[in-house]
Amino acid sequence: MPQVRREFDQGRHRDSFDLKAARIYASLRGDRKLKAPDALQLSCAASVGVDLFIANDERLQRERVAGVQFIVSLDRAPSEVESGSPDTRLN
Repeated sequence: MPQVRREFDQGRHRDSFDLKAARIYASLRGDRKLKAPDALQLSCAASVGVDLFIANDERLQRERVAGVQFIVSLDRAPSEVESGSPDTRLN
C-alpha cells in the first residue's frame, strides 16, 4: 500500500480549517479568480504545507499558492506516490 494511503488511513491527513487557513482563504478569495470551494481546499492545504495538491480542474494548476509546492490536474497526478520516488510525468 502506498505511503500516502497508509498515512491517510491512520488519520495523519485530516486537518481542520483554523485561523491560519482562514487568513489564507481570505487572501485567495480577495482577487476573485478562485471559486470559494477551490479557495477553501487550497487554503487548508497551504496552511499545513502540502507538497502536492491534486485538482480535478486543470485551471487550478496555473495557480501559485504559498504553502503548496505543486498543484497538478488529476490527469497529470502520479499514479502512485511513494516517499523518495519522484514521478517523471511531473517534469
